[in-house]
Amino acid sequence: IYLWDLKPKADTAAALSAADLDQHWKTLDGTDAKKAEVALRTLAARPAEAVPFLKEHVKPVAGAKPDAARIQKLIADLDAPRYAVREAAMRELERVGGLARTAVEEALKKPTVTPEVRERLEKLTDRVNKPDTGAEWVRPLRGVEALERAATPDAVAHLKELAGGGDAPPTRIAKEALGRLKK
Repeated sequence: IYLWDLKPKADTAAALSAADLDQHWKTLDGTDAKKAEVALRTLAARPAEAVPFLKEHVKPVAGAKPDAARIQKLIADLDAPRYAVREAAMRELERVGGLARTAVEEALKKPTVTPEVRERLEKLTDRVNKPDTGAEWVRPLRGVEALERAATPDAVAHLKELAGGGDAPPTRIAKEALGRLKK
C-alpha cells in the first residue's frame, strides 16, 4: 500500500516578513498552481502574520441585491408581443446574471410558460449557472482558501465578514468554507 500526504505542512519555523507576505500574495495571482499551493500552505501555517495581512487584502465584495420586481417584469417581458421587447428583456436578464438565478428557476417551474419563454429561460439558466472563471477572482479566492486552511478564530471571523458580501465568487466561496469549518 502506498500512502501519500496530500496536504503537506509548510515549514513553520521562521516568521513571515512583510516582503515574504507580499511575495506570497503575488504568487497567489499567478498561473503556476504548484507555486500557489506552496504559498497557500505557507500562509495557512503562519496565521499570526497571514490572517491580518489577508484581512487587509481580501475585502468583502460589495454587490447589488436583486430587485425582485424588476426581474419579474423582465421575465414577463420575455412573453411580450413585440420581438424588440423580448430581446431587450433577454439581454437585460443576461446582464443581471446570477442575481436572476432564483427568479428564472421559479419561472421555469410554472406550467403556464409558453414554449418560446421556456426556451429563453433555459438559455438564461445555462448562462446564469456558469461558474465564475474571471481572472480577477483568482487571488481573492485563494486568499479565502488560505483563511479556511488557517481556521483560527480570527480567520473564521474574517470569513464571516466576507460571506456577508454581495453576489460574487469570493462571497459564495467564503460561505462554503464556513460550512465546511462547522463540520
